[in-house]
Amino acid sequence: MKTRRLTPILVLTLLLLSAFPVNASSKDPVSITIEKVEIQPNDTASVSLYINGEYNATALTLFVDFDPSVISLEGSILHGEVWIEIQNAGGMIQVSTNNPGQIGFMAIVFSGDFSSSGTLFTMNFTLASEVPPETSIPIQLTVQQFTFDELSGNVINIPFVATDGAIIVLGTSLVMVSFIDGIDGTIILTVYVDPGSTVEPPDPPQHQWYLFDHWEGDMENVTDDTIITAVYKMLGDVNGNESIDMSDALLTLRYSMRLIPELDELIADIDQNGTVNITDALIMLRRAMGLI
Repeated sequence: MKTRRLTPILVLTLLLLSAFPVNASSKDPVSITIEKVEIQPNDTASVSLYINGEYNATALTLFVDFDPSVISLEGSILHGEVWIEIQNAGGMIQVSTNNPGQIGFMAIVFSGDFSSSGTLFTMNFTLASEVPPETSIPIQLTVQQFTFDELSGNVINIPFVATDGAIIVLGTSLVMVSFIDGIDGTIILTVYVDPGSTVEPPDPPQHQWYLFDHWEGDMENVTDDTIITAVYKMLGDVNGNESIDMSDALLTLRYSMRLIPELDELIADIDQNGTVNITDALIMLRRAMGLI
């Protein structure tokens, strides 16, 4: 029986093939995906980034972009099994959240590689209070580098498909309660609650020359969409005509001199130092004259 011998060229070829992984470009594209999650209003959204497929990589750089006026990152991102494999392989990982609305991720393995499928990391997002139900909030993925760097210096680009994610705020049978600033009309807070619930108001904003008085609106047994307004009193408006005039200054001066027995001290104490005196009357006079 005739025996075939391996030629030196064939032996060298086999040795080179065994020294490095199979060229990643011959494999199916790797899927790098941010998941789409559905949540109820007021919930926190946990969104994961996955890598799935056959590959051997030494470097990965990617960016996750979102609208920071709609969602905000809460706490640190959570490590997944791919992240842990990179660390176990002696790799270096850098994460940047310095730019509002962006997460930067970079991983590099100096000797060896990483190849597992699964979760790279998970992000927790909170929604802005004014995000309504039935809203889809996009989360964009940009993969800048996904490579296998051979010891020879050759760089193999790993084929991949990057898929954006989203947070989908579901429609709801909840009722919407909005707290409004009575001075400038802005929305302080919007919450969604079960019909019949009692809502807790937020801390009212502070405004110069105004004193918070009360919330106007029903906060108990809420059954329909409701607007609740923060009501303020104007500091120094002791005669209640919704302006500061000479009469307010004169009344405060007389009260500080004990010439009249009663006055709303909370409103007359325009400098908010706990007492009503001539200084308050002087401030009212300056305000009435448009000097301050």
